[in-house]
Amino acid sequence: MGRSPFEQLAASARADQPAPLDVRGGVLAALARRRAAPRDRTLALCAVASLAAAAAVTLAVLPELSALQDPLAGLFSALDGVPR
Repeated sequence: MGRSPFEQLAASARADQPAPLDVRGGVLAALARRRAAPRDRTLALCAVASLAAAAAVTLAVLPELSALQDPLAGLFSALDGVPR
């Protein structure tokens, strides 16, 4: 049974031993010539705004944290017989 042209091409590609090529020098030189992009402050402003919103929500919810820690405290406080 004969091999297909694709299988022959794949076999010859596996057998090929290309010469090593060092491209580090050219890449480092190109990176050294490249100027840094100007900073875009949009992402920083969005991060600061989301941090402020998270802090405001945290401060608003903090008093309700005690109800989350013991959800039945309100129910049983009426049954303990201690007037308030």
